[in-house]
Amino acid sequence: MRRGHSPPRALSLAAFAAPAAYAASALVLFAAAAALAASVEVYGRPLRGLTLVPISDLARGPERFEGREVRVAGSLMRLPGGQVGLADGKVSLPLSTPGFTLPETSIGRRAAAEGKVQSEDKERQSPARFVAAGVEVTR
Repeated sequence: MRRGHSPPRALSLAAFAAPAAYAASALVLFAAAAALAASVEVYGRPLRGLTLVPISDLARGPERFEGREVRVAGSLMRLPGGQVGLADGKVSLPLSTPGFTLPETSIGRRAAAEGKVQSEDKERQSPARFVAAGVEVTR
C-alpha cells in the first residue's frame, strides 16, 4: 500500500438506511393522502371552503342568511315525505339539490354542503330549505 492512501472502505448498510427510511415514509404519506382523498364523494360543484354556519342557526333565522352562500354540515337523513334533509343533533333542514341527485346510499352519512338558504314561503306553506350547489359526502 502506498503511503498516505487508505484502503478503500466497504460501503455499509447504514449509508443506505436513511434514504430508504425517507422513501418508505414518503410512500406511506402518499398512500394516506390518497386514502383521505378517496374517502369523500363530491356531488354538484366542488366545495370552496365557505364559512360554516350551524344548521340550528339557519333553522332559527333563515331570513338572516337569505341570498348568502354558506356551508352547512351534518348527517344526511330522509325527512317525512321522502325529501332529503341535513341534520345536526335534533335540528334538520330540508336539502334541495338542483342539477344533481344524491344516491340513496348517502343517507345516514356525514356531509357538508355549500349553497344558499331559501326562506320559508308562507303562501306555498313550504318551510325554509337549503339549496345546495355542491355536497361532499363522507364514505
